[in-house]
Order: sequence, then structure tokens, then C-alpha cells
Amino acid sequence: MTKLSGSIEWDPPALDPFLRRLAELMPTIQATPVPAGVLLPAYQPYELGIHRPPVWASRPDVWLRAIDVLEGQAPVRERLFIHRDYHPGNVLWHDEKVSGVVDWVNASIGSPWADVRHCRVTSLGS
Repeated sequence: MTKLSGSIEWDPPALDPFLRRLAELMPTIQATPVPAGVLLPAYQPYELGIHRPPVWASRPDVWLRAIDVLEGQAPVRERLFIHRDYHPGNVLWHDEKVSGVVDWVNASIGSPWADVRHCRVTSLGS
């Protein structure tokens, strides 16, 4: 992060353009070819932190279905390069434009929806 201009933005001045730019970068990342001979791990989902609906849930049945899906097998149809930890805290901004993406230690081969899901969940939690 010290080699790139920009900083992390958790409270953007205009949310719609921020989210659009954040989303527009994902297809570029996922279209990055992985050279022959470079071995990246297959996507493994993050461990789910909950295994039952929260006590305040008004629709525990929906929570239970979601937990079942998340604890199931990871999607394997699409095999693309993914960041695996893509979220606003790993994107640097300068003058309201993306200046870089950091923290590539979890990069892997898997479904691009893993990045979308992780970004969505992490953004909601911040």
C-alpha cells in the first residue's frame, strides 16, 4: 500500500459512483489470464461464522436456507482468477478513482461470484 497513491475509502462522498467503480473492476481482475505453470489454489469459502439464525431474526427459515447454501459445496462451473478477499478495504482510491487493489495473498481460481459475495458481505459489515 505504501507503493501506490491513494487510500482506503470506507465512507465515500458519493455512494453510487463508488459502488459502480468497485464493481466495474471485478471483470478486469477475473479476466486476468493465469500463465501456464502458475499454480493457484482452488477457491475455498471462508468459514461461516454462524450456524443458526440470530435470535433477533424475524425470518429464521430464510436464515436457515442461506446457511445451508453457504455451508454447501463451492460453485465449480466457472474457473477464473479471483481475488477472494475483494472488498472496499482492499481497494485504494485517489481523486474518487481506483488507484490499486491490494492484499493478493488469498488469490485463487474459482467462481467470480465468490468475489461479488465477499465484497457484498464485507461492505455490509463495515
